Amino acid sequence: MFLRRWFRRTAAALAAWAVLRFAQSICLAAPLGNLSPAEALRAFETEPGFVVELVAAEPLTIDPVALAFDERGRLLVAYDRDDPTGPPD
Repeated sequence: MFLRRWFRRTAAALAAWAVLRFAQSICLAAPLGNLSPAEALRAFETEPGFVVELVAAEPLTIDPVALAFDERGRLLVAYDRDDPTGPPD
């Protein structure tokens, strides 16, 4: 009984440690600051065969909060002008 409980706790702790190490490895990139759309495109690193394309940028869209593609392949963007500071005075 004791050994089974110890094994479960140890396995859970090891799994949590592995998840944290993985999260740290992908989140430790240095912040890039405010980039122009062209600079942001150059900052992406993709696998061979994948392409990143710019489809919208300010002032065309401001404060985007969600996006979706419809059945015709059109990009729909929802934006919130109040995000994150609240409505203008």
